[in-house]
Amino acid sequence: VPKQEAEAQEQMFKAAYYFENDNYEMGLNGDGNYPGFLDIISKYKFTKAANLSHYYAGISYLNTGKYDEAISQLKKFDADDK
Repeated sequence: VPKQEAEAQEQMFKAAYYFENDNYEMGLNGDGNYPGFLDIISKYKFTKAANLSHYYAGISYLNTGKYDEAISQLKKFDADDK
């Protein structure tokens, strides 16, 4: 898992960049060269990066008006605190 975690964090860089620049679709789905949050969730299921990707995906869906998808992703995010 530590190797997968490092790889997932590295892959998440570009998706986070798109998210920070309000390009939510590219953040969710990637750009063809780098994976999006949905790909990271799928490929690295049990990593902290995948957990954080659920949050980013939820907020991305929220900002694109896809509320049911937003709720679904945000329910899967575990913040480890109250």
